[in-house]
Amino acid sequence: RARIEELRRIDRVELEKYAAALTTALRQRVTFAEVEVTQLRGLADEAQEALYAVDGHAIEFGKLTARAERAKRALDATYSELQRINIDPDAGKKFAHVLDYALPDQAEVASGKPIQLLTGLLLGLLLGLGLAWVQGMLDPRMRSPQEVRQRLQLPVLATMPHQRKAQTEDLTPLRLWEQERHYAEAARSLRTAVYFGLADADGNIVQVTSAAPQDGKSTTSASLAIAMAKAGKRTLILDADLRKPTQAKRFGLENERGVSTTVADRAPLAEAVQTTDLEDLYILPSGPIPPNPTEILNSEAFANLLQEASVDYDHVIVDSPPLLPVADARILASKCSATLLVVSLGKTTRGNGVGAASALAEANAHILGVAVNNASKAKGYGYGGYGGYGGYGGYGGYGEETSVTPEVRVRGNGASNGSGDPVKTLPRRLASSTQPTNTPSEDGA
Repeated sequence: RARIEELRRIDRVELEKYAAALTTALRQRVTFAEVEVTQLRGLADEAQEALYAVDGHAIEFGKLTARAERAKRALDATYSELQRINIDPDAGKKFAHVLDYALPDQAEVASGKPIQLLTGLLLGLLLGLGLAWVQGMLDPRMRSPQEVRQRLQLPVLATMPHQRKAQTEDLTPLRLWEQERHYAEAARSLRTAVYFGLADADGNIVQVTSAAPQDGKSTTSASLAIAMAKAGKRTLILDADLRKPTQAKRFGLENERGVSTTVADRAPLAEAVQTTDLEDLYILPSGPIPPNPTEILNSEAFANLLQEASVDYDHVIVDSPPLLPVADARILASKCSATLLVVSLGKTTRGNGVGAASALAEANAHILGVAVNNASKAKGYGYGGYGGYGGYGGYGGYGEETSVTPEVRVRGNGASNGSGDPVKTLPRRLASSTQPTNTPSEDGA
């Protein structure tokens, strides 16, 4: 019996080995079959694609065959027509007969050249006007102060004449003021217009900005500040363009300390302000370019800096970054008393100008108006058309500047009404009699 059990166990083991071997063989055959099925499917797909290609070629062959048949029929028709012409018995006969001979007319007839010339001139004029109109429609840039006023729906305060790039880069703003009479007259006109606008503003901080870079906002800021300083007003240029500052370089000053360091260190304003060659004109440079200009301009420390500058100076001119590329200018617009928008003729597009005006309106800015830059002297914009008042002696006969501003805010020097409040604003001619006689006046203006 034990032998039988042993044999059964051996048979069972052998049977399991045989079943395992058989299962392995079957699995291998299944794997091989799956590989063959995959290959056959690929061949079937290729055969199907080839069949489709053959059908496409057959269709194309049919089209070409039809075209060949049509060409053959056309060729046969043409050949038949040629054969008919060649065998036509009347093909060589002439059917032309002389009915009468032409004789020259003895009467003189006008050549019509004057009429043709006038017609050509008229057509050329109309064509030129049409091309000019088309060019104006296709050109998106604003070309005249009238267009700026119409597009932006803002008053044009002054038109600054065109200056060559070499002049603005090589000359300091003070040298440019002295050498360019037209530009100085335009800056005085802008100063007067800003005085009128500040009468309705709550404060003395003026932001000068533009739609895009290279529109002349920094040059306009410097010129406006010089005009105010020459009128005897303590004026501070605050370079708030913390991304591409220019005022320190323009005036030949150092830029190691300025807005960024004053705000970061919460230092007093007087430690960073620098003097210039012009009395009553001061510069607060931007300082080293910070990694977070927007956060600095939006900080409480910068607001305190503006408040301190507003108290220490009669006017604060803030050279602002452009409006459209970054949000810095919109932040400054909400912190300044008024905003002056600079538009460069021949460069600022209509879309950028309207976008800048809309951005200022959204920031609830008090917009004084537009200073049109890069105006052509030849077209008579601004003072250019009057020869810089040359016919009136450049106001030289009066020995002093006679242009008036609507009002003057008397501040500083202890001027008060007895209650500690500043004296009310007075018309300039009346205020001049209340101020000390040693107030410096503008040279030769």
